[in-house]
Amino acid sequence: MAYRDLILPTLTGLYVFLLIGGMGAYLLFGGPPPHVAWTAPVFMLVAGILAVWYTAPGYRWGTLVAGIVGFASEVVGVHTGFPFGGYEYTDAFAPHLFEVPLVLCCAWMVLIAYVREMLRPFYLSRMTEALFVGLWMVAIDLLLDPVAAGPLGLWTWYSAGAYFGIPTINFVGWFIVSAFICLIVSGPKAPSPGCRWLGVSIVVFFLFHALTQGLLVPGLVGLAVLGLHPIVNQQARRHETIYA
Repeated sequence: MAYRDLILPTLTGLYVFLLIGGMGAYLLFGGPPPHVAWTAPVFMLVAGILAVWYTAPGYRWGTLVAGIVGFASEVVGVHTGFPFGGYEYTDAFAPHLFEVPLVLCCAWMVLIAYVREMLRPFYLSRMTEALFVGLWMVAIDLLLDPVAAGPLGLWTWYSAGAYFGIPTINFVGWFIVSAFICLIVSGPKAPSPGCRWLGVSIVVFFLFHALTQGLLVPGLVGLAVLGLHPIVNQQARRHETIYA
């Protein structure tokens, strides 16, 4: 077996190990011990690499652009408060560039690739896809943000909002940035099932923390996001049958 044939199984195994380890560390110890704090950014970095790898060849540049645009929006957000509201990152995801964790680029790649893969079978127009991607990303953030800014301590907000201390403008910003990415970069037309399971694993990760930390509403949102999968899959099969 060629060495390159071992790369994907190795990365996948490392990702699963860090995923399960991260969940266990917060459940048993309230977070990773200081000597393994490096595992959080490495986990996100491996996820980003897998997102690019799993994306169908010929469309990987789009996944990279999604990460770059998402990261750029975070830089603008941290320094201006637009479009997410005023916030700052802790050192949990160090190293930083322009006061933003570098691995945030990977987070945007993973989530955008995941949502676009879910919508891919519907052959939506660019504008319609942007709308649904934006809404789906907002739903994910309704789960993600209370956990990340709360128990995980990845960032802090300067001003509190009604939803678990998160300002409403944050969700507007998520919609705008996600929709913008879809408008400037076309999504893959070929299947990328790996991007789907990768995104699901991130949702499960935050859902686990939401439920174990007593964050019921975010947990219900996470369950609703996962509940969309069988519905979307059924509709996608019908759509592909009609237009086959």
